[in-house]
Order: sequence, then C-alpha cells, then structure tokens
Amino acid sequence: MEKAKISIQKTKKGYDYILTFDDGKPLKVHGFNLPQDINGKECEVERINGLPSKIIIDGIEYTKTTTQSNIQENKQTAQQKIKNEPKHNSQIKLFAKAPYNFIPLNECVVKAQDIPEFNKYHKDRYSGYIDLFLTTKTPIYIRRDKEESDFFSIKNGLPIIPGSSLRGMVRNLVEIVSFGKFEFFDKDKRLYYRDVAGKKSNLKDIYSSKISKDRIKAGYLIYDQRKYKIIPSEYDRFQDTSKEFMIEKYNNDYKVWSGRMQKKRKNWIMKSISNSGDFIELTENDIKDYKSDINRNIPEYYDILKMAKDKKVTLPNKIVELPNGVPVFYVEYNDKKGNKKIAFGHTGFFRLPYELTIGDHVPENLKSDDITDFAEAIFGKESKWASRVFFEDAVLDKGQGDIFVEEASPKILASPKPTAFQLYLEQPDGENTKLTDIKHWDNEDTLIRGYKLYWHRNTPDGDSKYSWKASKIEINYDDFIKFLKKANISLDKSVILNSKNIVKDNKKIIINCLYEKLTIEEKKELKEYLLWEKTKAQYTIIKPIKRNIKFKSRIRFENLTKEELGALLFVLDLPENHYHKIGMGKPLGLGSIEIKPSLFIVDRKKRYTSLFNNDTWNLGDEDKTGEINDFKEVFEKYILRNISYNDKGNASSLWETPRLKQLKIMLNWNNTEITDWLKKTRYLMIECPHKDIDYDCICSDSNKDVCNEYRDRPVLPKPEKMIQ
Repeated sequence: MEKAKISIQKTKKGYDYILTFDDGKPLKVHGFNLPQDINGKECEVERINGLPSKIIIDGIEYTKTTTQSNIQENKQTAQQKIKNEPKHNSQIKLFAKAPYNFIPLNECVVKAQDIPEFNKYHKDRYSGYIDLFLTTKTPIYIRRDKEESDFFSIKNGLPIIPGSSLRGMVRNLVEIVSFGKFEFFDKDKRLYYRDVAGKKSNLKDIYSSKISKDRIKAGYLIYDQRKYKIIPSEYDRFQDTSKEFMIEKYNNDYKVWSGRMQKKRKNWIMKSISNSGDFIELTENDIKDYKSDINRNIPEYYDILKMAKDKKVTLPNKIVELPNGVPVFYVEYNDKKGNKKIAFGHTGFFRLPYELTIGDHVPENLKSDDITDFAEAIFGKESKWASRVFFEDAVLDKGQGDIFVEEASPKILASPKPTAFQLYLEQPDGENTKLTDIKHWDNEDTLIRGYKLYWHRNTPDGDSKYSWKASKIEINYDDFIKFLKKANISLDKSVILNSKNIVKDNKKIIINCLYEKLTIEEKKELKEYLLWEKTKAQYTIIKPIKRNIKFKSRIRFENLTKEELGALLFVLDLPENHYHKIGMGKPLGLGSIEIKPSLFIVDRKKRYTSLFNNDTWNLGDEDKTGEINDFKEVFEKYILRNISYNDKGNASSLWETPRLKQLKIMLNWNNTEITDWLKKTRYLMIECPHKDIDYDCICSDSNKDVCNEYRDRPVLPKPEKMIQ
C-alpha cells in the first residue's frame, strides 16, 4: 500500500479526484464511489499495473467499480462516433415508449446512523406515529386470492389496503431518496436469448458463433442413475410446418416438430442411436441453466427433462413412447472463464443463457453487506435487527357508499421482460444508440438502468382504445374445453360457446365485447374459467375500488433519529400533485393514490408522569404535523452532505439532484394532462396497427398493416425527455 493525499477539483463536466503520492506525482482516478467530504484527506492506495484498485480513507475501503468508468468511456466513444459520421449516413432514430421508466442507480451509498439498542426508549430519538389519509386518484386493485376477483379484505367484506403493501411502497422510495443500496432483486438470475431473425446486431453474431450448422449437435436425452446424459446421434431436416411440438416414430428414427417461427420451412428428423455407447454427462449447472429459463415458450407437456425421466411424452391426442431418450439438440462451448458448458433444447435454435447474471450489472458497493443504509436501518435486516416502523392496514373511511367498480376484465399486462436489454440496460448514447452499439446482458461494461417505476396514467373506464379494460377476450379453445369437462358442462350447454358475442375455431375463442356487456350467465361461466386454478388464460377478472375513495392508516415508529423520521416523511409528504402507486394494474393506469400524513410524537416523560389529560388518558402524544418540513429538511441536509459530487450535481435541495429530478417527474400527476400522454406511455407492440395514427407506431419502414415496434430495438429515453 502507498500513502497519498486526495483532493477534489471542479471541472466543466463535474469533479475530478486527484491522488498525490509521497513523490509528489499526481494521478487522476476514475470509477470509485467516493463521498464528498474527503478533500485533503490522507489515504492508502493499492495499485495494479500502475492504476489504483483500492483506496482506504479513514479506515473505510473503496474498491474500483469498473462498470461505472467503462460506461462513461462508452458514452464518450459513441458520442464521438456519431459526431464524426457524415450527415448523409444519419437516420432518424425512433425512441421507445412504455408505461414505466427508471430512476438511475446512485454512485455511492449513504451510510446509516448507529442503530440503537432495542430494549429501551432513547431520549435523543423519536417515537410516535404517522396518520395517513389516502385518496384513490384512479381505480386501485389488490387481489384477495388468486381464484377470486374481490378486493383484498379480512372480515365483513370491507376492503383494506394491506399494511404490507404500504410498507413495500414506502421502503422502495426510502431506498431511492436516501441513496441506499440496490436490493431485493435476484442477483444470481441468468437471462436467456435467441437472436436468429433479428436485424444486424452484436448479439446475433454471438448467437450465431455458438449455434451454427457446424456447431449444433443432436442426440437423445436420457435420465440414468440420477443423472442426465445425452447420447449423440445424427439429424436431418424435412419440409413440413403444419404441426408444432409433436414427436412421431418414423421407421427407426423420430420426426420432431418444434415450435413455429417466422420464415421457418423445415423441421427435424432425429436418426437412431448408434451402438457405440458414447454419451455426454450434463453437469448440475447445465441442468440448472435449462430449468431457469422460465420464459421458454413451449407447452407444459413438452418438458424434455420430465420426458427423459418418464421415457414418454403425453401429447394432446396420444402418448409417444421414448425408450431411447428424448430427441434434443445441444452445443458445447467454453464460457468467459474457460469452463466447459453444454446448452441444450428441444429445437436446433434453442435459447442460450447469458454468461453474466443480473447482479453482474450492479456495482459492488450497491449490493455490499458491509454497508448499512437508511432503508435497512429503519425497516430492519433479517436475523440482524428488527424493524423500527410498523404499518397498519389502511381501512375504509366511514360514510362512503358505492365504492366498487363493476367487475371487469383488464387488458393483458404484457410487459416486456428484462430480456429486452435495450430497455433495461444503460446504453452508450442513450436513446440515440445505434442498433450495432446496443449493449446486452453479456456486456461487462454496462449497468442496469435502476429502479423501475410506473407513470401515472388517467386511463378511461369505458370502452375506448386506451381504457384499462379489455375490449375483447381471447382464450385457448382446448383449455376452455378442459374446464367445461371439469365443471361438468356439456358443449351444447356452454353459454360461452353458444354466445352471439364470440368467434371461435378449433384453436381459440374470441369474445368481442367488454366483460360487463355479457349476460349474467355468460359472465358467471367465463369468470369461473378465468379464475380456475389450472387456467392457461392470460386474462382475469377484477373488482377495483373507484376513484376518490378515502382510506386511513397509521405507521408507528420507535427510536428513530430526526434524519430517519425525516426520510419517512420525505417520501410520504410529496410535493403538491405528486402521488404514489400501489397494487395491481399499474401499467394500465390503476393504483394512483394521494397520501396526506399527520405526525404525532410521543413524549414518554409526559406519558408516565400523569395518567390523565383533562378527561382522557394521557398518551403523551403531541401533534407535530406543523413540523413535518423541519424533519424533512434535516434529512435532506444529511443526504446532501454525504453523497458524491456526481450524485449531487449543482443541487441545493434533494429534489434537484439528478436522480431525484427523474423521480419527481415520475410521481407528478400533472403529466396525465400532457397531450397524447396515454399514447406516449403505452407498451410497444409486436403487431402495431401501423396505419392507425392514434397508435403512433414507431416502425421506421413498413408498408404492411401491422409492424413490430421491437424490431429496431429502440431505447427508452429518461423520464425528463418523455415529458418534453
């Protein structure tokens, strides 16, 4: 370790950290999440190849987060490339749209204050309660049970907003505004990809390098002595796409029809196994990688691991015995660490796992157990210390009638998965990033975009294009027939199958009207199917709370510092016309609520020195609602003192910091009055009606009636650009 002094210099682009060593030589450092109160301090530095890799200041160790610096370099490189390009090669870049957006990750974590002992009340800390008065600004819905449509309730059928839902909402916001760690995500989750039909991209090149005609192999998957193995075989192709997910015996071979794909013309013939006895044993990690792909679009009956164990497949119309194993395809490759990997699937073009996990795209300091942030300190940490805040259920305020929206079927919540990396990862030049420069989950030099929040959307309740209700309901014919058999309803007695509101064939049933426009009998049958525990339908039935319905709740707190109490009040007492979101259906516009808090501090001395206060019990609680801003200001000052220069920018208040500017924009209800707001905040569509101007499709070139808005992988602009 070398000794040095650290100094901070302001530049046009922000701030530079300079290390001056004992020999007098200065060195500029990048990629460290350093606090702002270190100017002029002595430190110890560890270097690798001449560059600092670790800095210790006041006994606190800071390690380099390579992704942070690489991102900045990528942005500068991409911007320079665009700047140097001839104008005649430039194209108009179309930006993505979505009902959600992201609050960027913070650079440094603000450490929590000391956590007190839990066996007594501390004089220098605050205990009491915050009364919450909630008003629904849009319909809201929290489901009681997955097989019911009713709003959440415990007794008497009266709706409540669970305290756990309020707690989760508040904790998430406290984590954001206090510049805390990025927690509560699956750090080890690995995503999957397949890019065979997309336009030119670096991911397509990577996929093609692993799965190509000369690398793809075929074989039979078997389960033997508690291990999965693949016995290699030869394969051929045949022209027939009339079926999907089918296996048929073909002389000594097997014909395999995998799923449908655009421009697909052929399927597979798996040759019989040779007598060589060769096999390839799959590791536990290989099997785990396959099982973890929960978004694989195959029927439930086509689980190749189960098929290998059972030595058969139960197709919809027959059982096919598979004594020699399940026909599969596989590739062998080495990962970035040189480890041998085998990926496999039911088709020759199966999905591959990314080598990096989601956690690899979050800086180490934002997921470190060595740091305690405000959210952990206040809300508790499992097996370490208890929570000091307690959320009560929000109950319906008295004297209100007609509180429910009529039962309805909402539109499908077809949210893009994180596999849509252009939406979920930071891109070198933001929304202007070219397709060939788009970063994906196997790029080490990019971060996730941050906290995902949903816009307020004042969607209409009726039958209109941007209503939250489904104007038609599409269900699988075979699945519905299974339900009818289970319910002992014959086909000729089914009111849905014989309804004038439906169009049907042997694959699907389309109900061409709002749910509430069906007859009572039709509603009953459809509702039972949609809420059936084994249904495969994507639609459901809900019974939300109407707009302008009032609830009240209480948060009790114990032994909080003034700053910690200020953190709670900062996220509860939002600026005027800025609201919270809770419950289901947020992308559709449901879940917007206004919260007004009142603060009461308990004076323990008063409480225990006098039993009565006039004619009532002396609880020692004093109304401090008028001092809410004082607590918020103390919290603001603490955070502003302890965040990095980059996190602070030129802000003089917390809401002016770059990250919280984005948060404030997303919480602002006034956005709902922006022209075409519902159009700007809808989901992208795979089949966008290109010629309908009301949808404003973002397809660059399409002469067809519909176009795929994901095709060019448009990037989602930051919140501040969405409202321009």
